[in-house]
Amino acid sequence: MKTKTFILAAMLFTYVSSLLGQQQVDAKRCEASNANAYAFSVNPKAKAEYENFNEFTKNYVQSKAFSQKAAETYTIPVVVHVYGTTQHGKTVDYNKIKGALDALNKDFNGLNDDFNSIDPVFDGRKSTLSIRFALAKIDPNGGSTNGVIIHPVASGMGNYNSPVVAADGWDNYKYMNVYITGDLYGDGGATNSGVAWYPDTAMSNADIARVVYNGRYLHGNTNKEFASVFTHEFGHWLNLIHTFEGGCNDPNGDYVSDTPKEDTSSGDDGCVVGASDCGNLINYENYMGYDSAAGCAKMYTQGQVNRMLAALQHPARKPLWQPANLTATGVNLTGASLVANNNTVEESLSNNGTLVDDSYDIDIQGGTFSLSSGTLTQGTHFTSSLPQGFSPTITVISNTKLRVKYSGNTNNHGVADNASGSITFKNAIISGGTSTLNSNKVLFSFSFYDPYKVVYVDNNDYTANATTTWTFFRITGADSNSFGTFFENNALKLETYSKALVCQTGTKNPIPIAANTVISTGSSWVNGGAYPDLHVIRDTGYTAWDGKTAYIGFQLELYSGKTNYGWFRVQVNADGSSYTLMDYAYSTEPFGSIKAGSKIWNGGNNPTCNDGIQNGDETG
Repeated sequence: MKTKTFILAAMLFTYVSSLLGQQQVDAKRCEASNANAYAFSVNPKAKAEYENFNEFTKNYVQSKAFSQKAAETYTIPVVVHVYGTTQHGKTVDYNKIKGALDALNKDFNGLNDDFNSIDPVFDGRKSTLSIRFALAKIDPNGGSTNGVIIHPVASGMGNYNSPVVAADGWDNYKYMNVYITGDLYGDGGATNSGVAWYPDTAMSNADIARVVYNGRYLHGNTNKEFASVFTHEFGHWLNLIHTFEGGCNDPNGDYVSDTPKEDTSSGDDGCVVGASDCGNLINYENYMGYDSAAGCAKMYTQGQVNRMLAALQHPARKPLWQPANLTATGVNLTGASLVANNNTVEESLSNNGTLVDDSYDIDIQGGTFSLSSGTLTQGTHFTSSLPQGFSPTITVISNTKLRVKYSGNTNNHGVADNASGSITFKNAIISGGTSTLNSNKVLFSFSFYDPYKVVYVDNNDYTANATTTWTFFRITGADSNSFGTFFENNALKLETYSKALVCQTGTKNPIPIAANTVISTGSSWVNGGAYPDLHVIRDTGYTAWDGKTAYIGFQLELYSGKTNYGWFRVQVNADGSSYTLMDYAYSTEPFGSIKAGSKIWNGGNNPTCNDGIQNGDETG
C-alpha cells in the first residue's frame, strides 16, 4: 500500500457529501465510481443501462461492425462554460481554452511530445483514438459563437444536482458541455481539479452530462504534465474507468484487459520504472491512473481505445458526431465569428423590470466591421428581436468591436419570463458582407428575478453533540449551499465550507443574535476556513451561547456572484455540550437585509418579527 501525493483528478459528489463535514476536503482522492453510484441512486434505470452497455461493449469490440468503425475519425462539438475569467489568479479565456483542447487532442491522437518515449514494457500496448474535440461555432439557436461562453463567477458544478449545470447547459445530444470553475463543489476548495461522468442517457436528457474542471489546472496555467488531468476527465466522459478500479481482487476492475491490476493506493511513486502492485508491473504512464501529476501520463492502451470507440456508439454520445450535427453546430465552418463578451442581460436589483446599466461587447474574430466609429442604424446595419419593452443602441468601438447597451423596461419580469433576444447584422456593417460570417446573429439571454421574498424552512432538527457528531445539509436552489452541524473535541461548530457568519470581530465565534436584529451587508461577517478551521459556536474559551436560543446570521448565493443573507435559529443546552439548529430562513433579494426570526419580506423595509416563530422560545 502506498500514500497518494497528488491532487484530485475527479472528486465526486457522494464522497463529498458524506465526508466534507468530518474532514478536510481530500484533494488527493478520486472515486469516479462514487459519482456514478450517486447518479444510479437518483435513477436506478441508469445503473441497468450502464451494466447493459458494458455487455454491449464486450460484444461490440469483437464484431465486424467494430473493425469498420475503428478506422473512422470522430469529431465532437464542444461548448465550454467559463465561470470567471480569473480563477485562483490564472487567466481562463478563449485562447486558454483553445490551447487546452489542442493539447488534449494531441494526447488522444498520440501526438503528445512524449508518446514515443513510453516504457518498453507497455510500448506495445499503446494506442490512439482518431478523435477531435472541436469548439462549436453555431449555438443552439443558430447564433454565432466561438464555443467559449463567459459567465459570472459561480461554483458547485461538480455536484451532481448543481442548479447551474442544467440552467446553462446546451443540448447534450448536440454539444459536449464542459464547465470551468475555480470551486468545483461550492465548498471553498481550491485544489479539486476535475470530475466527469460516464455516458448516461438520463443525464443527457436533463442536459447535465458534463466534464467539470478547475481553470487553474488548464494547459498553460500549470505544467503540461499535470494539465493532462484534463485528458483524464475526457477519458471518463468516454466511459473509461480508473486503472486501479476495484483494487487487486475485482475481476472486472476497469473492464479493460490490457491495463494491469492496481491497488487503489497505486500511483504514489511518480514516474518510477518498474513500479509494481497486485503482483505485477503497473502501467504508470496511463492517462487513467494517478501518476499524471508526477509527469507520467503519456498513453491509452488498445483496450481503452476500444472501450472509447464503443462509448461513441452509446445513445448519449452517438448523436454528437453525426454529420448533420457537425453541420448544425458549425464545427467545420471557416468564416468569421461574432462573439459577445457576456451573453446574459440581467434585471436590475430594483426588481421592477428595468435592466442593469451594463454594456455588452461584440467582437468579430476572423473578419472586420465596415465602420470604425459611429452608431449603427437599426434596419440598415442590424435588426433585433428582444423581449417586449427593450431596445438596443449599438456603437462602433473599432473595426473589430461593437458595444451594445439595452434600455427600456417590461411588466413581464420573473424567472418564468426569462427569454432570449437576438441581434442580426446586415451586409452594410460587415466587410465583405454577411456571407463571410459563420452566422450573422448574436443571441442574448434576458434574466429576471422572481418577486423577492423570505424563504423559511422548518427543517428536521440538526443536533451536534458527542453522540451525533455531524449532520450535513444543503439549502435547495443555491450554488454555495453546503453546511454542517459539527461536534469535535468538546467544541460545538458550524461548518460553512468557507462561507461567512456574523461573528465577534476578529474571531470565528458566531454572535448570539436577538430576534428582530437586522442581518445585512453591514453585519460583522467573518469567513469560515477549511477544516479544521471552522466557526465555533461554543468551546471552553467561548461560552456566550450556554443555555440560549438565538440566531446566527449566514450567507449563501442564490445567484452567481451575489450574496443573500439569512438566519439560523440555534439552541445550545445549559452546559454547552450540545446544540440544535432548529429552523432557518433567507431573503431571495441579493444583498437584501433580513431581520433575525423574520419569515416575511416587505420590499426591503426590514420586516418585524410578528409572524409567529415556532415555540416562542427565542432569547437574546
